[in-house]
Order: sequence, then structure tokens, then C-alpha cells
Amino acid sequence: MLKVIEILEDSNVSWEDAAKQAVARAHRTLRHVKSINIKNFAATVGEDGKITSYRINANISFVLDDGPVATSSSASSSASGKGGGKGRRK
Repeated sequence: MLKVIEILEDSNVSWEDAAKQAVARAHRTLRHVKSINIKNFAATVGEDGKITSYRINANISFVLDDGPVATSSSASSSASGKGGGKGRRK
């Protein structure tokens, strides 16, 4: 199963550099990063008429782990299984 997150990133170098930074940041905090889909490009222009910052808005997709997920009912069942019900034996 894939999950998609939206990320904003900027760079003083280029839109490509902003995309590389976005993937690198996602890779530091997520496992199994698979792709980037850039939705929007923007740039900030300085008083001299030159681009000062390149910004992207992108979706990053990654694979979710297949490990078991603890639910509140299973957590409470296992918690009550240890020492729970003392004095209630029939």
C-alpha cells in the first residue's frame, strides 16, 4: 500500500535542487520513498528582477510497512491478560 504526502520545498539554486531537497528530507523521516510528483512551481523575484528563490509543491509517495498494527482493543486485551481478573476465578 502506498501513502502520499504533500511537501513544500525551496532552493536558492533551482527547481531541480528544490525537488532533490524534498526527496532527501522525506527519505530522512520516511522509509521506502518511491516517487515525487511536482504539482506546482513558483519563484520569488528580487528587486533587481532576478529569481532569488525557487519553490515547489510536490507529492511524495512511499510504501507503508506491512507489520501488525496495535489497536486499542488488542492493546487492552493484552493488558488485561496480565494480572487482570484477580479474585474473579470460579
